[in-house]
Amino acid sequence: MPGFHKTADELKTDEDKWLFYLKHMGDLKDIPVSLREDKIFKKLFKIAEVSNLTPAEMNVYQQSLKIKRDNYNHDQYILQQGLEQGVSEGEHKKAIEMALEMLADNQPIEKIAKYTKLSIEEIQSL
Repeated sequence: MPGFHKTADELKTDEDKWLFYLKHMGDLKDIPVSLREDKIFKKLFKIAEVSNLTPAEMNVYQQSLKIKRDNYNHDQYILQQGLEQGVSEGEHKKAIEMALEMLADNQPIEKIAKYTKLSIEEIQSL
C-alpha cells in the first residue's frame, strides 16, 4: 500500500482505518487512538498481539485462559446448584405451608402426604 500516506490522526472513513491498519499492523506497539473506538480493531489488535507471542509466552497465555475458563465454569456450576437448592427449598416450604393448612382443616395425614409429597413423620412433627 505504497499510495496510502495518512497518519493515525487523519483517519476518517472505515476504508482509511482498514488501510492504515493493514499497512502498519507490523509496526504498531499500541492501538492508535483513532482505532480504539471500533471493536473490530480492538479485536484485531488483540489477535495480532497473541499471534506474535513466543512459544513460552503462548503457553503462559493458554494456561491463563484455561484457568479463566475453569473459574467461569466453576462459578456457573455453583450458581446453578444454588438456584436448584433455592427452588427445592422454596417448594419444600410451600409443601409445609400447604400441610399446615390441611392439618388445620383436619384432613387425614395420608391425604396430606399424597398431595404435599412430605413424609408422614414430617407431617406429624408439624
